[in-house]
Amino acid sequence: MIKEAPASVRHVAAEWTQPPAGGPFVLGRRASLLVSAGVVSHTLWTSAAPALTYGLYAQEWHLTHTMTAGIFAIYPIGVVVMLVGFGGVSDQIGRRATMLAGLFASLAGALLFAVAPDVWWVFAGRALMGIGVGLAASPSTAAILEFISQEHAKSAALVTMGAQAIGFAAGLLCGGALTEYGPWPTRLCFWVLALFLVFLLIGTSLLPRHTPGAAGGDRRSRMPSVPKPIRRVFAVSSTAMVAAYAFGVLVLSLGGQVEHDLIDSPNAFLNSAVLSFFPVVMGVIGIIARTLSPRVALIAGALISCSGMVLLILAVNFRDLAIYRRSAGDQRVGSRAKPRWHTRRALSLELPVDGRARPHSRRDCDSEGA
Repeated sequence: MIKEAPASVRHVAAEWTQPPAGGPFVLGRRASLLVSAGVVSHTLWTSAAPALTYGLYAQEWHLTHTMTAGIFAIYPIGVVVMLVGFGGVSDQIGRRATMLAGLFASLAGALLFAVAPDVWWVFAGRALMGIGVGLAASPSTAAILEFISQEHAKSAALVTMGAQAIGFAAGLLCGGALTEYGPWPTRLCFWVLALFLVFLLIGTSLLPRHTPGAAGGDRRSRMPSVPKPIRRVFAVSSTAMVAAYAFGVLVLSLGGQVEHDLIDSPNAFLNSAVLSFFPVVMGVIGIIARTLSPRVALIAGALISCSGMVLLILAVNFRDLAIYRRSAGDQRVGSRAKPRWHTRRALSLELPVDGRARPHSRRDCDSEGA
């Protein structure tokens, strides 16, 4: 659950936007918020960018299904490793530095995709993208909370969800349009992504600085742990999160090919337009679902997700696009009705994950990474 930042954090954020006279130029609060939202949006843009090119890679390099699945799988592996192993690094080196490191990794990955001569370059690029998203996702979400004005602090979750949905849709539509109508169908969309990341790097470098390590002096990376009193709640909530991301994986990994067969058209832009229905519903339902209690949201999300999976099976069997669009909508309604926000809220009703009160840090505003 995203809460209003403590007074001490709001005071620090206010100081960031007022650098001393003669000091280095930094962005103001609104510009910093915009840049932070852009970093959030890149986390799902990079995830969706290759969605329409997997089939082209398979045709060009004669890849097996296992190899294609491996290209897709290396990305979430990188995200998870960075979130679990380096989840608190921004508390030690600062959010700005962590976001810069993540953006550099994502940029390197996009450039490898853009010039890839063989599949191993694509593997390396996808791994770097996962590392970049794993590093940048959480501090960018926390930065949105801190840079948003005090009177609109409760809107931080809306800004985050909107940025995610825009990045997701932009990745799909841009990739589809450039793959279909632009030159270099397997490369141009990644050059555009790289250009976007360069602008984000420039903007992030101008974000206000703060002193890292204020939350505590322990610089060791601590593995997450769950105390006994909340293990049951944590198991249910985390299972809901896994299911929500699993639906997204199905759309990104199989959606392009499924739609190609259902629409019976090789037009990549048309296929991406249908795929973009997924993030549009994600954003709308994510806003509506915030008003629901965690229990209601999780139950409703599970039921709607099950209906979406049934519709997906029917759409594939009967080759019906209308059923598929309903399936994609139901899956995103279900997965967005049981998101990280409700998981954090359910856990917050019990006690902190580490069993004791903790100072405000990046982990309190953990984001998604995929």
